[in-house]
Formats: sequence, C-alpha cells, structure tokens
Amino acid sequence: MRLSGRYFPYHPKPQPDELLSSWIIRTAQGHGQTPYVFCHNVWPKTQVWTRDIDNLGTPLVWRTMAERTGTQPDRAWSTTLRSLEGELIEIYPAVGFARWILPLGIYHRMRRRHGLQFCPLCLWQDEKPYFRRHWRLGWVTACIHHGCRLLDRCHACAEALAPHRTMDLTLCYSCLADLREASIDQADGGAMRLQIEAEQVLAQGWGICHDWVFQRPFLYFEILRQVVRILTNGKRAARLRHAVLEAGPIKGEDRLEAQYRDIEYLTVKDREFLMTLAGYLMTDWPHHFTETCAMAGVWWSWAKKENDNLPFAYEDPVKAALFRQAYIPTMEETRAAVLHLMRQGKKPSSTNVRLILGETQHLDRVIRSLAWRGR
Repeated sequence: MRLSGRYFPYHPKPQPDELLSSWIIRTAQGHGQTPYVFCHNVWPKTQVWTRDIDNLGTPLVWRTMAERTGTQPDRAWSTTLRSLEGELIEIYPAVGFARWILPLGIYHRMRRRHGLQFCPLCLWQDEKPYFRRHWRLGWVTACIHHGCRLLDRCHACAEALAPHRTMDLTLCYSCLADLREASIDQADGGAMRLQIEAEQVLAQGWGICHDWVFQRPFLYFEILRQVVRILTNGKRAARLRHAVLEAGPIKGEDRLEAQYRDIEYLTVKDREFLMTLAGYLMTDWPHHFTETCAMAGVWWSWAKKENDNLPFAYEDPVKAALFRQAYIPTMEETRAAVLHLMRQGKKPSSTNVRLILGETQHLDRVIRSLAWRGR
C-alpha cells in the first residue's frame, strides 16, 4: 500500500493502556532512529525528553502522534496521565506534583527517581513490549495478571528506568541488562485485593466502600490517600501501623523503611506494605479505621492531618468517631500543680505543668493568666 505522506512510514497504534512515551519510543524504533533523533525531526522546537511528557500531556505531541499514525484523538489522549483528570484526580495540576503519579525526577535528560515500574513477565509475553500507563500510579504495586510485585529499577544495577535512552524498550540504559530476565517476587495478597478494588473504581467511574457510594472515583482515591498519609507521616503513624498489625489479619513487623514522605516518593516495597495496611483499614468503612485509630490514640486532629478538603465520606464519620472535646484545666487545678512543683524545687513551666495535668489545650493561656494574677 502506498503512503500518502500524511502518516509516518511506520505508524503503530497505541497498545492497551500504553503510555505516550512508550508509544513514541516504539514509533522511533520502527524508523530505525533513537527517540532523541525522531523527536527532534518531528518536534524540532519542543523538548520532549527533558520533561515528563506523560505527566504534562503536551497537546502538540499527542495530537501529532494521533494525526501521523491514524489514531483517534481520544485514544491518543488516553495515553497521557493527564487524561485521568476527573477520575483519579479531581483537578490535575498544570505543572509539578500530581497526587498518585509516581515522579521521574527528571534533571536534564537523567531520571533521579524510580517512577516507572514494570512487570518482567508482561514485557516477556508482549509481542511488542511496551510500558503501561497504570505502572505510573502510586497505589499500583503488583501485576494482577501474573500475581507478582512490580519492579521499579533495574535488577542488575538498580538504576531508574529510562527507555528513551536505548534502542530497545526491554534493556536497561545503564548496564544493558535485559529487564525481562529479572527475578520476581510474589505480590502481597492484601495489597493486590485493594489494587483490584481501586482499578474497578477507576474503570467504572464510581465505587462502593461498605455503605458509602462514591459517584465520582476521585472521592474514593482522596480517602485512600488520606488513610495512607496518616499511616506514613507524623509522630503517631508508627503507632497506627502497629495497631493495624495487632488488630488486623496482617501479622508481622513494621517494615516501612522510609517515613515522613508522600507515598509517591516511596519504593514499591514500602508502597505495597502501606497498601496492605490500608486495605484492612478501608474494609467495612469507616469502622475498622476509626476503631484502630482510637486504639492507637490517633484522634480527629491527627486523622484530619491539616487537610481541609476531605470528602464527606471521610470527614463526617471519622470526625464523629474520633473527635474529642479539648479539656481545659481550671484555675484551681493549675494553681495546685504550680504549688506542687514549687514545693519540690522545680520550675513551674508549661512543660512541667503538662507532666502533671497532661497534654491539655489552652494550658499556656491558663498559666499566663495565673502568673498575671500572681503579680
């Protein structure tokens, strides 16, 4: 068949759930060109590989790919992560960090973060290997088809994946190891169950979590991310993880290696562990969650975690179960504590008074008032 010139000489369609960058790389390889050379020829004034092209979803790039490969625009748009706006994320940010999207940490043409995951068995069985869009999502830690944990780096040299720097998608750019030959580990069953549920919510556009119905999928993912956030960040996160391990069907030790970081910046092993814990807390919502939080001393102020935009299905039941009215000590109680400290020869500071009365709200105000009256 003669080509009209409208299409690339080699013009493959995107494969199921393929990433835009993967589609571009396969097209370049079909022309016998490196991705750098191909993109410079097609978009001479656009820097493609010095940015996260999947995350940005640059219209010029995906529209050109649609036109030059004979692909429907909607299908080409779906290869970008930005097409998840309104589904995974309510409002996708114009630039920068996006919730649930694993960052690549691009510096010039290098990748400093392990934001591209893969399944060696999928790459091995693909007639034409490619990278999936859902491998860039933070709550995805397993290949459901093969039941194995995903990998987020080269098995030989531990470098982050950068397939645009090779002539073969299945090779590590750094050591040229074949990614398909990497050994695999069985995925955690609890994390896989939660992932299957999350994938169903995203695919059908709504979800059910016990008695709560989510008409928009991003509401479900907002709750899931908040649960994971308090499992990871803060002084009481370790206590909550320990409480889940004690109360739930998950037995073992707390094996979270990195703390005080958003889930998008954790390794696949850490994220799998958190998804296992979150899977228990999301079951029978919100009862498992609130009961375990109360057991760990995680009350509403901690469960809220300075987030003023929580979905109603989180804020209403969790606040009702975990909100504790602040105790304000009386002037007589505070005076007695101060006199007790002075008799012992100790300074009646706020810290020492708290050791007697506990972590009570407004204590500083009461102590200041008492000191003013003393003058």
